[in-house]
Amino acid sequence: YSIFVFLTVTNYPNFKPKEKELLYLTKAGLSTSEISKVSNASISAVKSTRYRIRKKLGLDSNADIIAHLETSLSKP
Repeated sequence: YSIFVFLTVTNYPNFKPKEKELLYLTKAGLSTSEISKVSNASISAVKSTRYRIRKKLGLDSNADIIAHLETSLSKP
């Protein structure tokens, strides 16, 4: 998990703090509802943040963000 955080920060410096927080909570296995409670944000705000992350990564709306990042971060 800490390697994921380090590589995300290093390779994606354009992510905003809320976007990074969402990535880390998603990586930890939290659901959208749980993330909204932990981050004190509405469910729609969490979904909007996911949308922005997908847009920055060039992913479609059904793509698994974490799987994509794990794949791209594991490449040398």
